[in-house]
Amino acid sequence: MVRVPLYGIFNESYISLGVMPGLIYGFSVYLPVTIVFGQFLIALNRFFMIKFPFTYTKFVNLRVMIVSIICQFLLPSILLIWSFNQNIQANYTYDNSSTVIESTDMNYTMNSVLICIIMCVFWSIVNVILSALSIYFLTRVNKKMNEKSKEKPLLTHSCIQTTAQTFLAIVASLQYISFITGDQIMEKIAMHLYPFAEDAVSLSSAIVLFCVCKQVREHFLDFYHLKWLWDKYENKFTNNTKQTIKASANSIDLV
Repeated sequence: MVRVPLYGIFNESYISLGVMPGLIYGFSVYLPVTIVFGQFLIALNRFFMIKFPFTYTKFVNLRVMIVSIICQFLLPSILLIWSFNQNIQANYTYDNSSTVIESTDMNYTMNSVLICIIMCVFWSIVNVILSALSIYFLTRVNKKMNEKSKEKPLLTHSCIQTTAQTFLAIVASLQYISFITGDQIMEKIAMHLYPFAEDAVSLSSAIVLFCVCKQVREHFLDFYHLKWLWDKYENKFTNNTKQTIKASANSIDLV
């Protein structure tokens, strides 16, 4: 619904559909809130794992998991219920370059998007704070932690996802501001950045798995026949690193 209209594919088909159920639009504001709250639960989980490594299991039990799922999926459902009596329609943008799918009730559109943006920005800020605290405790407080500790890949995963979510919240905010102010340049930039931001959120988990999991990386490279290219740059990076370390050691000796 977001990507296809952006590139001008099936524009006429979208327009010919006429009025569509508002629930479709409801999902477009419900899902971002659900995803960002899920990211908050992940960031909170990583923080507890690093801050309380010996009592971590106290925070992970069936009751906590059930309450978390209820909060994640049911609390934002008000956005879905609100959309039941609404209708949406595809229209061309101001420059006829693509189509946008909007509610026929402009007040509903602006209010639902505003609520979505506020919730996403709020939870993104909380996620950034939790990730920063996790990094602090991992690198400063828990200095004796093994370099290959499982907490580091998990924290990397959480931080990358938080970054992607924060970027998505910023782009959504720019879209809303551009519409309020009538800034067409900002609107066009934000509209083209939004699919990229969504892709970043969707692909962040896969990127982390590729970086931290050797087995996944090897299967990926073998499947796409890219192992030769990976080995080439990996060897080059390793050689450069060794030369840098050697040069640093020589500099210390000279001093």
